[in-house]
Amino acid sequence: MFETEVWLNGVYIGNDTSCFTSQEYDVSNIISYSGENTLIARVGSLDTLPENERIFSYDCEKESWIPGIWGDVSLILTGNTTIKWVQMIPHIYTSVAEARVTLENLESQSTGGVLSVQILEKNSNINASTTVKVNYTLNASEIKTVTANISITNLTLWSLENPFLYKLVSKVIVNGTEVDKVNTTFGMREFKIDGSNFTLNGKRVYLRGSNIAFHRFLSDPERGDLPWNDTWIKQVLCDTPKEHNFNYFRIHIGHAYNRWYDIADECGIMLQDEWFFWAGTCGTEEQIEGEFTRWLRDNWNHPSIIIWDFINEPWYFLYESCDIPINGTIEYNVTQEMKKLDPTRPWEPVDFMERHPYIHSLNPVLGKKGMLDWIKCEDKPNVNNEDIWFWLDKNGTPTFLTNFIISRWLGQDET
Repeated sequence: MFETEVWLNGVYIGNDTSCFTSQEYDVSNIISYSGENTLIARVGSLDTLPENERIFSYDCEKESWIPGIWGDVSLILTGNTTIKWVQMIPHIYTSVAEARVTLENLESQSTGGVLSVQILEKNSNINASTTVKVNYTLNASEIKTVTANISITNLTLWSLENPFLYKLVSKVIVNGTEVDKVNTTFGMREFKIDGSNFTLNGKRVYLRGSNIAFHRFLSDPERGDLPWNDTWIKQVLCDTPKEHNFNYFRIHIGHAYNRWYDIADECGIMLQDEWFFWAGTCGTEEQIEGEFTRWLRDNWNHPSIIIWDFINEPWYFLYESCDIPINGTIEYNVTQEMKKLDPTRPWEPVDFMERHPYIHSLNPVLGKKGMLDWIKCEDKPNVNNEDIWFWLDKNGTPTFLTNFIISRWLGQDET
């Protein structure tokens, strides 16, 4: 978080100011392949991050901004032709998975080879397709996307009841030698907007759930390692919510640790992944497009992610009419570019509007008597979120904001 600088064996590698997307550093000329290596990562704090590099907003309900490394660190060993990104596009009605594999030539001269791809069932490792091979050529230092359409035998869709997962095995072969290999987990499913409905695999689906503010939870001094504990994540994200008929969460005010998405893939929970913007944006349109591109590439193969969410509560979210003045905004402009990268998911608030009417809390104070009129809008789905402000802490006692509401409901002396 808040700018990273990296040294390996005393040699400065580079820096990156990204806080919610992955960072990559080339250490091929510095690493020792025969002995020990010392990796040093320096992380900044919120007040040291240059304001013009800040591509996230403030959060007035976050108690502290703790610097540190909250994602995984890994070492990737590859040849001079490497698999940079993999994107899986499901075509469920033809049982075809479109594999978009982006290759990078790390050499200063042209090269060529074979990209080999095959789909397996993730849990059983049973072959689900034949092997497809595509010849490629790359100029010096070129990055190119190679596409392969792969037919899946006896297709099983990813659904809430049966979150079935596949694995794409991608191999780069140069002169008969495998120089890189990447396994990519994905699910075959289609989530889309059909008029005023959301549909999953062609059937109407209702989003029933709540919000998870991962980065606010990091401020809890008693959290320990729970945000990274698979057993605990599964309990709070899947097991307990499903017992109460939840099927969906909005990951609120910032992308969470990646295992949350892996586990949602495995247990069949839908997620709306929200960037760390609240009310307004930070950074230029070009900077946001760059950071959002990394966000999508990091996460676009999770079947659990059904919606990309640009911003929490933009200035127009209180509009009571069906026509939201979003065209021409930075949210609208950037989203159009992102849809070119990932055509498989709707975006909030461009494709639909998530409303926070606060009917039993702020609504009487603000005098917004017509805030539910938008339910009558029929051209897009209606999403009602953050309604009553009834929040309890881990001890089951009302939070500060809920105490404020209870006193208005029941009187100053009630709890």
